[in-house]
Amino acid sequence: MFEVKCSYCGHEEAGTFCPTFPDMPMAKPAMVEISLNNALPTAGNLLGLSKLHKRFNGLKPLDLKTIFLAGHTISLGDLNAEDIEQVKRKAEALGFSVMIKE
Repeated sequence: MFEVKCSYCGHEEAGTFCPTFPDMPMAKPAMVEISLNNALPTAGNLLGLSKLHKRFNGLKPLDLKTIFLAGHTISLGDLNAEDIEQVKRKAEALGFSVMIKE
């Protein structure tokens, strides 16, 4: 925890910080793929998916449907742990399965 006060204007701030250490291991990203399993790609779930991740920016639901029908999975590439949790939660709420390959 830290506290600072400006000697000129008297403004005060307080906060916390988490130092990193030179030998601290970094979390490795993991490969993430989204699958429909046996569900049908509907307009609703594809529209939700198109807003889920930057990988889908500019893709319309019809584009995503074509990708799913061709290969049944879409790879998001390597994501960090925070992004994986967010994508997993949102994708599963839309009816998709998320596969994580470390």
